[in-house]
Amino acid sequence: MTMRMTSASWTIQNNGASSPNDRTPSGSVSGWSQAGGFPSSSRMVSSGRGQSNKSSLVHDTAAAIKRKSALELGSGVMHSVGETSFIKLVQWIRAERLSTLPHQGSTWDTVLIRALYVSERLHKFETAIQGFAHGTTAAAELAYSHIRLLLELGHENSDALDKAFGLFYKSALTISSLLDRSELLSCTHEVQEQLCHMYTDLLTLVVEVAVYFYKTVQSMADGEVSLDLFEIFGETLEATTNRRSHISDLIWSYQIESEADSTEDALSIDVLTKWLSPQDRVLEMLGSDHTTFTDQLAERTGLWFQENLTNFVKGSNECLLLTAPTGAGKTTLSAAIAERLQRPVARQSLQTIYVSVGAVPSEATSLHVVKSILFQMLQNRVGNLAL
Repeated sequence: MTMRMTSASWTIQNNGASSPNDRTPSGSVSGWSQAGGFPSSSRMVSSGRGQSNKSSLVHDTAAAIKRKSALELGSGVMHSVGETSFIKLVQWIRAERLSTLPHQGSTWDTVLIRALYVSERLHKFETAIQGFAHGTTAAAELAYSHIRLLLELGHENSDALDKAFGLFYKSALTISSLLDRSELLSCTHEVQEQLCHMYTDLLTLVVEVAVYFYKTVQSMADGEVSLDLFEIFGETLEATTNRRSHISDLIWSYQIESEADSTEDALSIDVLTKWLSPQDRVLEMLGSDHTTFTDQLAERTGLWFQENLTNFVKGSNECLLLTAPTGAGKTTLSAAIAERLQRPVARQSLQTIYVSVGAVPSEATSLHVVKSILFQMLQNRVGNLAL
């Protein structure tokens, strides 16, 4: 069985045999639909607080998702991946890399890199909320198990898996800078509550995608079906993005109010955010989300520049300027560089601010560039009043 891409959607092609009873017409999956998937986390909220003043939301949501997943996949499948811990998943990814030896910059290499990145962020998130949420370890193991379930579909399905992990990767990037402010993540009860919701949003996304992939493959005989992940799971991804913005605003408001001499002196973070951020979400994505470009890159794009990038990071220069004629690939290369900087370079971890000036001609102004930089600084350094 293999999966391959067709334009914006991925295509699953099953070359193996399966029981006719497992097949469903028109590539649909029996017992599963966009509207009939896992219940949203907002409907699983448990407002009660335990004796240790910890929220039970994560525990209750994970338990419900686990029951639903076991029902959809079958106990045998769930048992095959077991209770996968973070360490076990990392070891599995490393063993898979040694076994398949993917070429640097290949699609399978990218899938493994993103799987590791997503797993690390989930682990960091789990650690950040342990102090005020019950059941985080079991919830995290549920996510790791489903990530492994996807990866076990193998490198022959790397094109489709690249899209799945691309979806996870976008969510992980969304929360990354927020997790860097761990000292502020428990500043108020509302922030804690919203973080628990956000964690369950991510957990739901990982499990839903994994189950959908697996059941689609298993329900097919010879043939293929095209599915658009963003159409199916875009609502869950949007919920994570909106939740992140809300948490950021809550932390900023807390910090500003704590430091202001009076209420009248307090700056409205909502006013500042609305002034700096693009009014159109599509324009924001095209102008500041490097994955918009890297998701479309051919294998090994930009690898030739990595030595130059490493030398720059190791050196003492503070500016690296690249010039080239129109159409030479500056935007593509800059996106590839931004992608590479999501991982340590020369043992240094760096934060990135990405502004694509030419992506939207109407936004190619100095004011737009400055506002985009300031808006991303506001997002990357949540609660940092020194800004």
